[in-house]
Amino acid sequence: SSSVGDDNNDGLSSGTPWKSLDMINKEESLPYGIIPGDSILLKRGDTWEGQITLNGGVGTSSDSATTTIGAYGNSSDSMPIIYGDGRNLIWTAVAGQSGVYQANIGAGSSIFKVYENNASSTQASNPLAMASSTWALPYGPGGIVWIATSDGSPPNNNIRIIRDDIIYITNSNNVTIQNLDLRETENGVDVWYSGSI
Repeated sequence: SSSVGDDNNDGLSSGTPWKSLDMINKEESLPYGIIPGDSILLKRGDTWEGQITLNGGVGTSSDSATTTIGAYGNSSDSMPIIYGDGRNLIWTAVAGQSGVYQANIGAGSSIFKVYENNASSTQASNPLAMASSTWALPYGPGGIVWIATSDGSPPNNNIRIIRDDIIYITNSNNVTIQNLDLRETENGVDVWYSGSI
């Protein structure tokens, strides 16, 4: 729950929900963190920006239990909304790199394009050698994206980082996705090498 959750909770009930989507991705990366039959439920009426990744090991073709990604709460409330456009990112200056800023977009995030004032920006291969109007793909365990601005000022709300997908599933089976509102992304759900999704 983005409204009442806390990432220090255990995330095992509606009374002790996590707050961020990053906690789902961290749990999924642990051996037996998310197993067939588990439910990943987001609180109705709440909103996030981010991505959920099931990157293998969640169900096999012989498992009959279904893993569910869906919603909980009052059915009269709106479906949980997940945006994939990098809204509300916190940008910090990169030490020793004038006009270069970084933001954490979450572990495992994959970027489709970066837009400034609805015009796409050029991708740089080396984030420390960026010229104006360039950006670099996320790197490292935290999912950091770099942007160089032409005037040296921090990125503002005109920057949109469009994710490849909001829900990414690979090498998994028997997963149901339901009752979610996925917005501002290249693909709402992207599935690879998986079955019974």
